[in-house]
Formats: sequence, structure tokens, C-alpha cells
Amino acid sequence: MNIGTGPNDRVNGIGIDGYESAYASLTIYGQSLDDATAGHLCIFNTGNNRSGIDIVGPYTQHSGNVSVNSNGTGMSGAISCYYDFTLNGGTIDANSSNSDGISCNRNIAINGGKLDAVGREGQYGLSGNNITLGWTNVSDHIHVSRYDTKSGGTLSVAEGKAFIDGNGNIYSGTINKVNNAYPIDGKTLYPALARTIEGYDVGGGWVFISSPVAADIAPTAVHNLVAEAVEDYDLYRFNQSATAKEWQNWKQDEDYHNAAPGFDFENGKGYLYATKETRTLVFSGTYNTGNTKTVNLDYTEGQRLAGWNLVGNPFTVAANITDNDGNNKPFYVISGRNVVPNTGDATAIEPCTGVMVKANGTGESVTFRRATASSFASQPNQLQMTLTQQVVNRGGVSSTTVDNAIVSFNEGDLLEKFVFNADLAKLYIPQGGKDFAIVTSEGQGEMPVNFEAKENGTYTITVNPEGVEMAYLHLIDNLTGADVDLLAGPSTGSGASYTFTAKTTDYESRFKLVFAVGSSTGSDTFAFFSNGNWIISNEGRATLQVIDINGRILSSEQINGSVSKAIHGAAGVYMLRLVNGDDVKVQKIVVR
Repeated sequence: MNIGTGPNDRVNGIGIDGYESAYASLTIYGQSLDDATAGHLCIFNTGNNRSGIDIVGPYTQHSGNVSVNSNGTGMSGAISCYYDFTLNGGTIDANSSNSDGISCNRNIAINGGKLDAVGREGQYGLSGNNITLGWTNVSDHIHVSRYDTKSGGTLSVAEGKAFIDGNGNIYSGTINKVNNAYPIDGKTLYPALARTIEGYDVGGGWVFISSPVAADIAPTAVHNLVAEAVEDYDLYRFNQSATAKEWQNWKQDEDYHNAAPGFDFENGKGYLYATKETRTLVFSGTYNTGNTKTVNLDYTEGQRLAGWNLVGNPFTVAANITDNDGNNKPFYVISGRNVVPNTGDATAIEPCTGVMVKANGTGESVTFRRATASSFASQPNQLQMTLTQQVVNRGGVSSTTVDNAIVSFNEGDLLEKFVFNADLAKLYIPQGGKDFAIVTSEGQGEMPVNFEAKENGTYTITVNPEGVEMAYLHLIDNLTGADVDLLAGPSTGSGASYTFTAKTTDYESRFKLVFAVGSSTGSDTFAFFSNGNWIISNEGRATLQVIDINGRILSSEQINGSVSKAIHGAAGVYMLRLVNGDDVKVQKIVVR
């Protein structure tokens, strides 16, 4: 039985004396609620040995309001379900004067909504095998008079979620019985936002965190953030106007110089955090429930890191970030030992997460908005370059990511290079005397890609076209002369790679990326076969190159205007590359 056949259906009040089904399911919708009764299923059962809702199949509620009062006796509850019971949203008020509030023979998942379940004294408000509690909106709540887990099941809070009761007690993970009763029996639970931080003792690293609480709060108010031993965690804020050390430690211990003891978490700001042991941080309080939050950016002319700001998602849900003009703002996230650039075009910022952004002058700001599907482009439309380094350890040889850079084909994407870990190799794109992690391209041409090794070793650059079809994609190693066709190898989801050795004394202008977006047919067609020769259509002086499928340049010559050229070589596929200043055209040809 469906009450409402879809998420947008109206249910204008249904009053019935009990609902019973044999081997069927009950699914309830009622999202468009215009008044107190819209979307409301009200069931009152006065019969003995009967439930208000008695269903053999699964119970699933997405929205709407369900109110059940039952004085049935026996094993039945106000709501009885012999399969899985799921609440994704809406409201359930289940009250039984003679039995359980909600009784389920299988698993119960409260994923969101408002639940009030009360059973008769000595009975249970919520009874099932495994019971999992979660929330979707900060207005959700759960109140159960008494919990019961059957068949050795468990009572737990969903991963990544937490609750707080009226006395300020925090609950997350598995909830165990104390003196044969669950500590949340009879308590009303309210959402508390949680984020699990992996400890650096088990492979974790630095993270950018933020607070979703609307008011300023002390770090000590964040459950589980501060470790007992002062050396087992670190917490910093970033201050671009500082004359010496921009990262300021919150600790008040005398060993932590340049400290800023006593700073609070501000909504919309980000902070740097690390912990020795894995910890689940829980932010509780009055959350920011607005739709937007504007954060002013600091810019101090002349400072070493002028304009860099660590900001953070101010909401309990994912958000996107825009600049003064409403365009998606490029940013850095952090991953372990280094920061990773992101255009912001197709990626939301998760709750409790900070990002690093750049102001280019005074008076700039960023605005966070609750993320929706329409907030982002359908795909990133970019070339993602990833630099990895081979590491030799006891387990053998492995690779670790040390840096990233992006060539974006969306107008306006630009982000300067921010060096978080000076001990790691650096991959960047130089333009106008500055180093960039993200640059914008019109879709074809040559792009210098600089590389700086911090230690001698073996490195790999992987270039992955994301959301864009490439007609031509070559990586030129200026040191060795290698010309690598990144489209010639097998197609993989992670892109094509080039592995090389490097020394700390190598010139940084190591590489050049040559590329063209889209098909080589159409307006970019410049070579035509006629009478045994290829006619090259060109204006002015240019360089014409013939390249085989292995990326080797077979010939390179200067031409002036259009020319006729014979291609001598074995039958097969070749690429013609025509370079005229910044204008680069490529075309695939077949020699028979």
C-alpha cells in the first residue's frame, strides 16, 4: 500500500481504525504539507490483540506525519512490522497503552525525521534486531521510552552521526547497556554534527576543520577534540598578516611558540588539526540554519602570504563557495601531508571542513551556499595533473601523491600555488611571474609545467582529462627530449602517465604540455590529401611536425603560408602538429 505515490504527492488526512496487511509493504509519502492535517495519517485502534498498523512486509516512511494510538494487547505494538522498518523523514508518534510503541521482527533504521515512540510501562518504545539511529536535518529528534534489541542485535548511532541529550551528553557509535538498560532510554536525542579524524599513528594526517555552530565556541566545547596529553594533538588558526609564523597554535603550553591561546572557533572560518589517535569530533549547539554565509577575506599588502585565508563550511550540509561576482571560487583542500587544488566547479565542501582560498586585494569575500545539484557544472572540464613519488620501505616500493595542478577549460578558474609542506616536490604552472596550481586555457596550445624536486628519486606525472575529450595531448620532457603521447596508451580512469628520474639540481622548467580539445575534424582541419601529397593550409610562419603513434617527432620544419608535403613512412597513423605562436593545431592522418 502506498499512501501518496511519490515524494511530491499530497495526503490530505486519513483517519482509519487500524491498518492490517498480509505479505504487503507500506510506503508513506506526504511531502507537500500545507496545513496541520496535510500528509497526516492518523490511526486509532481500540481492538484487542491488534496494532494500529500491523504489516507483514517492510515499513518505509519518506515524509508526512503518522500518528498511531493503540490499546491492543498481546505481542502487537502500536506499529507492528515483520520485516525491516525505515524512517527517512516526516514524523511518527506511536503510543501504545498495552504493548510496545513500535515492534519489528527485523532491523530498524531511523535515518531522519521526528520519532516519538512510547510503550506501556515494562514494555518497549522501540523493539527490533539491530537498531540504527541517524538524522538528516538539525530539526530532527528521537524520543523512545525504552529500547529493545532482539537476537543479540545492537543499538548504534549511524556512522558519521552523533546525538546530544538535554543534559549535554554525547552519543555516537555503538551504545551499550548499563545496569541492563540503555543510557538513552526515555531521553530525547537531538542532532549533533560529527566528523571522524583519522589519527596519524594509523596513517592519518593534517585536516582542515570548521564549526557549523552559529555562535563562536571554544575548542574545548567540541567533544573529543582536545587530547589529554598536550603532545597528542595540534590545533592552529591561519593569520596571513603575521610577520613571522602565519600558523598560530592554540595551545597555551610554553613550548608552543607564536601561540594564540584562547582563540575560539568562528562560524565560516577554517582551522588546521591533527590527532595522534583516531577521534570523532562532535560539534553541538545552535547550528547555522541559513542558506548563505558571507565571509570577509583578509589581505595585508606586503606580507609573505598576503591574501591567503583559511575558511570553512558554516553549515551542517555540503556547501559550495563563490566569489564576489557569484562565480565558483577555486580552493585548496588538504590531504595528509599536502594541499590539493580544486576549481570548485563540480565539488561540494563537506560539513565540518575547511578550505584555503586566495584574495587578490582588499574588500574581497566569499559566500557559502547550501549545495544543490544546480550549484555545479555537470562535469569538471579540466586536465588534472597528479605528481607521485616512489618510496622505498620495508614492504617494498610504493607511490605517494605529493602534488597536483590543473588546466581548466572553464573561464575564470585561477588559483596561485600555496606551499603547505616545503619538504615535498612541487608541480606548478608559471604565468606572469607567478606560480599557479590552477590556470585557465581556451582549449589548445602549449602550457609550461614546472617541477621542483626536493630529493633525488623517481617520480610520475599522471594527466587525466576530466569531462573533456582531447584530440591531442602530449607531455614534453625538456630535459630528456622525450615527447610522450598521453592518448596513445590504454585508456584508464586515472589517465595516462610518464615516469622519470629527477635531481634537486634540475632546472624547474622541466616539462611542457601540448594539447587540443575536441575532435580534429571540422574548423581545425588544416591538412588535406590531394594527388599523393598533404596540402597544409596555413597563414604566416609556423612549425609543422610529423609525429608517430609512439610520440616520436619524425620531422620538424618551418613553413611560411600553405605548403604541399609528402609524408614518407610506413603505412599507419600519424599526427600533424602545426604551431603558430600560441596557436597549436593537431590533426590525425592515415598514411596508406
